[in-house]
Amino acid sequence: MYRLDVFQNQWLVVMMACGLVLVLSIVLYYVAMWRRRPDASGQAQSGAAAPKKPRLLPEVLILVYAFALVFMIVYTLFMIRYPPNW
Repeated sequence: MYRLDVFQNQWLVVMMACGLVLVLSIVLYYVAMWRRRPDASGQAQSGAAAPKKPRLLPEVLILVYAFALVFMIVYTLFMIRYPPNW
């Protein structure tokens, strides 16, 4: 017999992966925009402190991992409470 339950949540995994790729590409785009541009005059800046890089990427990864962990726990508890009717 053909088992459809194997592909039950395939769309969910694909959509989460696409969302993760989209979020990471947007974050990398903004990080690239925030970088300091070279001077138009071509002279090096003397005595200027190097700008701090934004730390947005680690926070995004932490949020994605936390969401995945919470989803895993909630889904497991939901399946325990309401088991699938095969």
